[in-house]
Amino acid sequence: MKKKLCIYICLIFILILPSGCIQKKVQTISTRKYVMYNIGVLPKDLLMLDNDNIRQQDLLLCLFEGLISVDKNDEIVPALAYEWNISDDGLCYTFKMREKAKWSNGRKIKAQDFVEFFSKVLICKNNIYKEQLYCIFGAKDYVENKVDFKSVAITAIDDKTLEIRLNYPCSYFLQILSQPIYALRKDFKYLEDWKNKYSSIMYSGPFNLDNIIENDELCLIKNNEYWDKKSVLSEKIHISSEKMDAFAVADYKANETDIIVNPPISVIDEFIKKNEFFQSPSIEGISLKFNLYKGGVITNSDFRKSINYCINRNDIVENKLEGVGEAAVDYIPENINEESKAVVLDLYSNIDKAKKFLEKSKYNGQKIKIAYFNNKDINKKIVNSIVKALKILNINVSSEGYNEDELKKVINNGEYDILLSNYQGEYNFSMCFLEKYSSDSIFNIYGYKSHKFDEAILKAKIAQTKEKQIEFLNKAKEILIDDMPCIPICFVDNIVCKKNYIKNIEINKKGNIILKRVYVNNNKLKP
Repeated sequence: MKKKLCIYICLIFILILPSGCIQKKVQTISTRKYVMYNIGVLPKDLLMLDNDNIRQQDLLLCLFEGLISVDKNDEIVPALAYEWNISDDGLCYTFKMREKAKWSNGRKIKAQDFVEFFSKVLICKNNIYKEQLYCIFGAKDYVENKVDFKSVAITAIDDKTLEIRLNYPCSYFLQILSQPIYALRKDFKYLEDWKNKYSSIMYSGPFNLDNIIENDELCLIKNNEYWDKKSVLSEKIHISSEKMDAFAVADYKANETDIIVNPPISVIDEFIKKNEFFQSPSIEGISLKFNLYKGGVITNSDFRKSINYCINRNDIVENKLEGVGEAAVDYIPENINEESKAVVLDLYSNIDKAKKFLEKSKYNGQKIKIAYFNNKDINKKIVNSIVKALKILNINVSSEGYNEDELKKVINNGEYDILLSNYQGEYNFSMCFLEKYSSDSIFNIYGYKSHKFDEAILKAKIAQTKEKQIEFLNKAKEILIDDMPCIPICFVDNIVCKKNYIKNIEINKKGNIILKRVYVNNNKLKP
């Protein structure tokens, strides 16, 4: 159980720090032609299979490319595969590789490269994504060491044809494959030691890593072997790694960074006035998770529903997020592209209903502790709002914020009743949100178990029609609403601040910054 906890704990943190009063000397810009982008913390490796850090995945999108990808409109688009066909029964996917697809050393990319890639990805240590690929025939047995990879239905028919066969029709399989973590990579030993071996790595994307400068600044240069190099408009991009938001904002104001993502809310108005700000809906939310392993009143669904009715989601979005988000009226963001109905949660608190459910729970004054990551002021504001509401009901509640290392220990030791955490989908389909509550999911570290829910998710996965799939997904959501193991609060928007001379920046629904076509418009540079 502890291993399972450790794999996922890093995913609950939202890495945004409060702004400070840091001043830096503003640099003049006149001839610089390359983009400077801050991604925060650099990855420990270029596999990135043990975390879901969106900013680090931006680097993956620069250096590597998969069979397919998603554009800024979240539409599936060709990448190293120029076309694909799906069999009538929905079980066989055939991808055709581009003739011009090459590694950065000029060697042709072949279908067998993807076969080898998936064989390694599936058995990578602490891979939090492997369950996504269990829809592939033989994949789960291979991970569990029951068969060798020859029994996995990922096959190179020839150098330019890759075939993948599934256990059941999976309507969102292309969404799964479009994620940055399935971008084609090779020589995993170099990827694990990338800071020392970057010159030995074979790149498949629009840029190569050319150098690591002091203070962990990365210099990326255009990959001239990339199949779509004509669309890559920058010869060079610099990636900085200032992990503290206060310093990142200072670098931006001093013209040492051109692009920052999700800055502190307190500075957003300043960027809006300069027309250096844009926002878009995301698939990342903030929620309350209940520690169902701990026992006591927390395990009572009526008590959890009482807390749900105390929450004023509209107030949190308008006054705590200051409008850069939306209230969570469902477990699934409203901008997910499918036809499943929303299971509506209340926008406003309903204290009368909260009192009725609290009475049914037979709450006897047990002390309730809310833990949260104290890396940004918004977390504290949300928790304070909830604590204030719970005290109206005379619930004996306290809250405590922790730094990253402290919170990991608190979660590992189960020293909390309720946890304020972020959650997000890896791709544009509701399954990636809902299946995390399955009993055997690596993401389910809070003790929720429901045979009815597991059955609904399984039936949704193997449903033969879209209509049936939606029906079972809605059933799963209804079960979650009734059991309330987690309370969605809000979904946060993607916020990007960029200089006016930066052109063609794109951001997808998940929040990845796509730098493939970005460039500096020198006519807009300040002399």
